[in-house]
Amino acid sequence: MNYHHPKIDNQDVFKKTRLHFTLNFSILGILFVVIIFGLTVGTIIGNVQRLIRENMDYTVKLMNVESFTFPPMNEEQCAVVAFYPDGTVKTTLEDYDSEMTSRIVNAVLRNEKSFRVNSHAFQSKGYVKKLADGTCIVYAVYDCTYDNTSIRHLIFIALLLIGCSSLIIVWAGWLLSGYNVKPLKEAFTKQKELIANASHELKTPLAIISANLGALSSSPDIAQGENKKWIENAEEQIDRMDSLIKDMLTLSRMDQDRNLEPTELDITSSLRCIILSFEANCFEKNITLTDNIAEGVKINCYATEMERVFVILLDNALKYTPSGGEIIVTLTAGKNIVLSVKNTGKGVAKENLEKVFDRFFKEDGSRSDGKSFGLGLSIAKAIVNANGGKIVCNSDGESYTEFVVTL
Repeated sequence: MNYHHPKIDNQDVFKKTRLHFTLNFSILGILFVVIIFGLTVGTIIGNVQRLIRENMDYTVKLMNVESFTFPPMNEEQCAVVAFYPDGTVKTTLEDYDSEMTSRIVNAVLRNEKSFRVNSHAFQSKGYVKKLADGTCIVYAVYDCTYDNTSIRHLIFIALLLIGCSSLIIVWAGWLLSGYNVKPLKEAFTKQKELIANASHELKTPLAIISANLGALSSSPDIAQGENKKWIENAEEQIDRMDSLIKDMLTLSRMDQDRNLEPTELDITSSLRCIILSFEANCFEKNITLTDNIAEGVKINCYATEMERVFVILLDNALKYTPSGGEIIVTLTAGKNIVLSVKNTGKGVAKENLEKVFDRFFKEDGSRSDGKSFGLGLSIAKAIVNANGGKIVCNSDGESYTEFVVTL
């Protein structure tokens, strides 16, 4: 089994936060860059195509179809292929050899708008010209080889710039995430220190109050009648506060850098002993406690803390199982070790299945018991995570609740 130092879990949280920030920042930044370059390249390509069409229109517009002559034009004049009513074909494809000219004419006859001949790319557009003796079909043929090459180079440069920009955006996102996460780390550290310091500071006055109440309760003259009841109530609340402080210290220790070494834990034996200690309480509440535990299941883990997880889950099940209900404990071992603690009862609402592990979280139905601070499951999750495992809560919200630990 793999171990995870308790501190790593907190570092993972901050690392995941940075990764999420970087990912979101990068996606938005790269999307913006792609849109800008896409619009720019698209506009340039559109302009090139528009100029080509205008060039063809202009060439055919100025030509004298009867004499097949052209006025002086710039060097970008496109070629022309004209089919006269008497079957004569005239072209201005002098720049190409006879074979290439023949293939261009054939492509034009097939009314191909875009075609290639050898290494040249062409675009054509047809026009109808009226003559005295019939109709002449004129095709403007534009050699767009250079234009296409320029467009490919432009696209390559755009992709290269998008790639470089993406790397810069990711790098910038990672740096910015570090600045954003730094205050969270500081706040988290201060929170841990506050909880730990406050818990330690509260232990001393509670111990003094408890000792004074113990002295009062041992005095027969004072611990009588109403006084005895008030003293007992005060002692009960001190016990609750002491339990809360211990839980807070436990969570604080789970967040600290500890040099604990994992040891082998016989889960089968440990679980059976813990179940045995709960049997009397289950009998008093008329709850059936059933177990199905695999033999010889052992694991290297933080043994003492892992045993506390078993106690927390059984105590939680006992607390929320009604009289006449049932608690089922199952332990299986395969690719992973899986512990399930399932109890009948009201269940957990679907929207609270994740929240049950939050610190101080309690569903409305459990707020009136006055005995739980809502830290037990938080401690259980922290311990399981520290041991490289996972704990989840399953419930239909009506008839059962199940906690599953996978190690």
